[in-house]
Amino acid sequence: MVKTLGKRLDIKIFGTERRQRVFLQRTVMGAVVSLLVLGMHVFEVRSALMSAHALWILTWVAVAGSAVFYALIRSGLGDQVDGPNAFKIPQQIFAILLLVWTFAISGADRGAVISLMVLNSAFAMFALRPRAVIELTLFALFALAAVIAGRYWLSGSASGLRDSLFELFYATVSMLPICVMARQISRMKMALRSERKALERAMAQIRLLADSDELTGLLNRRAMLQVMQSETNKRASAAGQICVALLDIDHFKSINDRFGHQTGDEVLRLFAEIASSTLRMGDVLARWGGEEFLLLLPDTSMAQAVPCVERLRAALVPAAFGHIAPGLNVTISAGITNLHHGDRLEAAIERADQAMYRAKQAGRDRVMIGALHGQGVYAENMNSVPVDLAARRAAII
Repeated sequence: MVKTLGKRLDIKIFGTERRQRVFLQRTVMGAVVSLLVLGMHVFEVRSALMSAHALWILTWVAVAGSAVFYALIRSGLGDQVDGPNAFKIPQQIFAILLLVWTFAISGADRGAVISLMVLNSAFAMFALRPRAVIELTLFALFALAAVIAGRYWLSGSASGLRDSLFELFYATVSMLPICVMARQISRMKMALRSERKALERAMAQIRLLADSDELTGLLNRRAMLQVMQSETNKRASAAGQICVALLDIDHFKSINDRFGHQTGDEVLRLFAEIASSTLRMGDVLARWGGEEFLLLLPDTSMAQAVPCVERLRAALVPAAFGHIAPGLNVTISAGITNLHHGDRLEAAIERADQAMYRAKQAGRDRVMIGALHGQGVYAENMNSVPVDLAARRAAII
């Protein structure tokens, strides 16, 4: 119960977006540290080393400023520019001004404020570019110098000037090396970013090789099974229809024997190109093995699937392959089936394979239907399918 409430409170305060959470946590942490430091100055107020009025004003400014930055980041107003990054430099400037103001009104313990300024610069070198860190560091040092000069000019006394100059010197020798470290850290981050991008490219290439057929660039058998499983899962509770077609290039062994295996490879590549340009957007074609290809037709009824495959068959005209080898003619035999609700993928592919085999027995260069929608019978030839499908085929041919 306590853990659940804590998680809800954490989400309520810091949100769920990763970058936003990081910046909100830093903002809240900075506000808490500021309040703790200001709380320590109460002892100076009691010792009459600091004005209570000045401390209260500084405290309210710190609280109000932190609340404003929190609201800006939490609201997502910076998303149109650079997300939470849009407020990094303004927050740093605000923090520096608070610290310089604290230094200006502090008494004997103002040297501790210098340590906080160094800590603030150390945080900045991890969040900002080196140039921004250098500019903010110089801004902080000039602001400190201005406060020291102002105190000396207003008091007209050199009392405490030596200590103030020593504190300025300490701040300088502590903060300037941070600028050098910021540059080194920036180079390390750039190197890591470059390595990460190279690794992402390598992983993308590995995934591509793992999912693609090297010769045709189509999906391979393993990737196609994953796509089919995903499609069937999406339609487990829907009424959408899916059709599957198995395509086989006719007499492919003869093509290899007559023209050579290199020509056979060119035929497979060109067939994949023609098929990819002929099929509809959303249809998925994969090399199933050898000269066989599996076609997935999502959201497609049998009445729509047959013309789609016939259009592909009709696109394989002799002129398309003539440049590979003179007199080369490429045709396909295809078997189509629909994937019933609750049907096993293996069963559907087997029906399509049987239909393709009958297409080859019937003389090749044709399309056969493995099962009619809602029935368990096979179509022996295209003339046995409903009239509207046969009419569509005749129109395409």
